[in-house]
Amino acid sequence: MIWVNGLLLVTVLSVSGLTLFTTVQSLRERARQDALGTASLLAGVATKTIVAASVEGDEAGTALDMRGLVESAVDAGNLKAVFIVKPDGKRLVSADGAHTTEYFAAHLDALAVETMRTLKPTARFRGERLEASVPLPGFGRKPGALICMLDTRRLDESIRASLRDIAILSAAGLAAGGLLATLLARRISGPIHELARATHVIGAGEFAHRVRVSSHDEVGMLADSFNKMVDSLDGYTKQLTQTTAEKEAMRREMDIAAEIQRSLLPEACPSIEGFELAAESVPAREVGGDFYDFIPLPDGRWGLVIADVSGKGVPAALLMALSRGLIRSYSQDRPSILNALHVANSYVLEDTRSEMFVTCFYAVIDPGTRTLTYVNAGHNPPVVSRREGHVVMLPATAVPLGVMDKPSLEEQTCSLETGDLVVMYTDGITEAQSPYGEEFGVTRLREILRHCDGLSAAETKQRIMTAVQTFAGGQPQFDDMTAILLRVV
Repeated sequence: MIWVNGLLLVTVLSVSGLTLFTTVQSLRERARQDALGTASLLAGVATKTIVAASVEGDEAGTALDMRGLVESAVDAGNLKAVFIVKPDGKRLVSADGAHTTEYFAAHLDALAVETMRTLKPTARFRGERLEASVPLPGFGRKPGALICMLDTRRLDESIRASLRDIAILSAAGLAAGGLLATLLARRISGPIHELARATHVIGAGEFAHRVRVSSHDEVGMLADSFNKMVDSLDGYTKQLTQTTAEKEAMRREMDIAAEIQRSLLPEACPSIEGFELAAESVPAREVGGDFYDFIPLPDGRWGLVIADVSGKGVPAALLMALSRGLIRSYSQDRPSILNALHVANSYVLEDTRSEMFVTCFYAVIDPGTRTLTYVNAGHNPPVVSRREGHVVMLPATAVPLGVMDKPSLEEQTCSLETGDLVVMYTDGITEAQSPYGEEFGVTRLREILRHCDGLSAAETKQRIMTAVQTFAGGQPQFDDMTAILLRVV
């Protein structure tokens, strides 16, 4: 409201100042024109007198007649003085009352010379006087000049009267405008203040608050839009609260699921005479589809299982739990790799309605014979690092579990010697990508193993995991990563 009144004050003052300036200029211009008119009228009468005198040859009588003319003009009007100047610059006659010859010489002589030279009427203000000069013919080839000096007191009174009138009108306009601005400001600022207060209330969480504005102008439309926005915001906030609660519940459930899945993995690697084991599984999400297991078998043998369920997340985790339970259960019931995998395949194929499958590498360690008997059901071929840096791959066989009814699973045996290292892994390790889209690959894995002579299984496992994470360069983990390392000591 203050800025509105300030703007009104500036506007009124500007208009008043412009009006006063225009009025003063108009009055001054009118005074100039009146002065020039008076001077021209006197010049016309004086010219006739001068011409008549030149015909009769009575210059003294002309001067006397001219003096009587100018004295009459001074006495009859608001003239202060009249001067008639001949072409040679000498005054023919003057009537100036209290004005002296020195004043003419100081202020009017140059004006007379300028008028006779340019032959143009001139009017100018000097203090409280208005001096008008016009050419005066009748002296022959060269004209003279007639100068009138007028009193400007009447003009000053007119200007003061105009100033007074304008000041009165400005004050009245300012008062009326201020009252109108106040009324308009209250009409507009009231709803605006209500909107501002409602914004603070709603910002504090009171979504039931509404703006009460009864006007039907733009402010009313703004208030109506504001209320509709609050309705939408209230509904969105409730929906967001519900969604957040559901996500929080889901997060807690996923945390529980991840804890359960971690409990399905072995807490520690078993101690096997003549062998050293290390294992780790890192899911890409809260839960994953990779798993590994150590299954105790008769005669001191141990079953090593590493598997990868297609897909990620909860579906893969459910199929992972099913596959692990089947393999472990049927390995202990009938200690046969082929039997366990065939039974697991039939259940996975029967119970899985989706197109998911399980790749699995199942090996049995015999400490007595130092042999590794294994079946590979579509899994990544393990890498065997032998002495002197020689690295070989255990060939893959058959198709993954859950793909066909009777897969042609094949059991093979690998002899191990002191210093040999067997690395079983899932494709999350070899298919890890760099920021440039390049895969880690088996070649890099084999190269790492060539430089791991003398390291324990745990140290080698850590070196592999670190190398993969460094290669990924901070990229989000693409797939679950699992590895089992078996070293012969």
